[in-house]
Amino acid sequence: GPPKPLVANRGLSFQGSGMWGDAFYLTADDAETMLLADPRNSEVVRRAVGGQDLNASADPRPTRWVVDMGERDLIEASSYEAPFRHLEAGLKEWRTQLDPRKYSRIVGAWWKYFHARMELYDGIRRLKLRSVVARCRVSSMHMVNLVPADDVVFLDSLSLFLFDDFAAFGVLQSSFHELWAHAYGSTL
Repeated sequence: GPPKPLVANRGLSFQGSGMWGDAFYLTADDAETMLLADPRNSEVVRRAVGGQDLNASADPRPTRWVVDMGERDLIEASSYEAPFRHLEAGLKEWRTQLDPRKYSRIVGAWWKYFHARMELYDGIRRLKLRSVVARCRVSSMHMVNLVPADDVVFLDSLSLFLFDDFAAFGVLQSSFHELWAHAYGSTL
């Protein structure tokens, strides 16, 4: 019969953060400038890893930089001056012009990700994970990898599983799981 959710796995699989806006990305030079200007900026200027990173290397370390204000309110977010100004210049105008009935989160809080996926990061902290199992959401190849989870933003091009052991990795990378995922993945 059709697959059924496993209660034991509830809260253990996620899609990465959905930003919705190129201004969240920083060049390495901009990130370095912000980090040198104010050490506090390291709380919101963070490394990011996505599907491209996962598929490009056997050692998928984060290669990009992003601004991540999390769920900070406007006052707290604006206290990170350079990152906030960067977002303000690149996001505020177009986001605040969107239909607030459809996009209330990003119209009212334009400095935040569209889908922050705080449950993902809360789960990583709660389980004290140093790495997670990741898979590119769109790929012709079934390939998972253990990705470092220390202070990283996972992009929405990834599916993430809150396991950091080789047993879970082996099950998720197995040909049995690959066949199951291809048969049922689009229906879950």
